[in-house]
Amino acid sequence: MKEILLIITQFTLASFICCLADRAISGQALWTSRSYCFNCGHPLAWYDLIPLLSAPILKFRCRNCGQVFTSVSEWLFFEGLFPLLMLTIPFQWSAAYFLHFFLFFLAREDSQKERAHTDMVWLLIPYFLFFNDGISHDEPVFILLKVFFLLLNFPLIYLRKMGVGDFPVFVLAAVMFDGEAFTNFIFASTFSTLICVPLMIKKRKIPFLPFLLFSWIITELI
Repeated sequence: MKEILLIITQFTLASFICCLADRAISGQALWTSRSYCFNCGHPLAWYDLIPLLSAPILKFRCRNCGQVFTSVSEWLFFEGLFPLLMLTIPFQWSAAYFLHFFLFFLAREDSQKERAHTDMVWLLIPYFLFFNDGISHDEPVFILLKVFFLLLNFPLIYLRKMGVGDFPVFVLAAVMFDGEAFTNFIFASTFSTLICVPLMIKKRKIPFLPFLLFSWIITELI
């Protein structure tokens, strides 16, 4: 019974956070009495509020106006893969555990509008810098490696090969992970992005935060 409740909770949380992120990045009110289509304003029925099931039935379109509200890849990742991955991470009443959901919120924003409220990440970095022991166990060579990698981000941002909003997430990762884990994180994010690029070739820009979120969780599971 406990396992079933945990599964329901993770999938419900994922859908709820997706809803909040979609509203936040679209400039809609976060709290309303009813969920609705952003295109036509048509209120959603109760069975539409279970996107894991309703989205493929509706072919990822509003049942009223036909506007596409998500893609198959986004649905698979945000409504399926993320909650499944979270089930593999033991629940803890800790800031590090709930950080996953905040990063999930940012990743969802990035996937929808190619921008996110990552400025808030800077507020978290001092907290984890002082209360997380990941960086304190680093050898000098790994600290230099982290600094070198973060400095490499600036020319990429200048050349618009990377979004400025991705940088604070990398800084947070450098604070949270020790040197070996941070190296795994960079490798996982690069490798997963390269694999998915051919699948997203129609997009001019590829949202990077979902890949960082996926790599973050994979790094913790290694």
